[in-house]
Amino acid sequence: MRALDGLGLDAAIKVREALTLHSLVVSAARAMAAEAETELETGVTLAGWWLTQRERTGDLLDSGRFPLLATIPEETVADLDGLFEYGLARHLDGFAALLAGL
Repeated sequence: MRALDGLGLDAAIKVREALTLHSLVVSAARAMAAEAETELETGVTLAGWWLTQRERTGDLLDSGRFPLLATIPEETVADLDGLFEYGLARHLDGFAALLAGL
């Protein structure tokens, strides 16, 4: 809340922003914790799991029926840090637009 103080936001928006950002962080942390726990239990990394899935679905993706899905590099989907950074950046872009409109 202190980081939002002095931005000209009313209390309701400050609370919503704080809770939204908190939710984004908690969601990413839970996904990363689940990944780490699964890796410890199975010995398989998320990247390794995605590679196995790509191998299993190779015929389907190579069939041409799903051309957009077939072009996605495995490391893009398996990069939870990158997904978090992307989500946070898009959220902050939206928040900046909100502030610019005040």
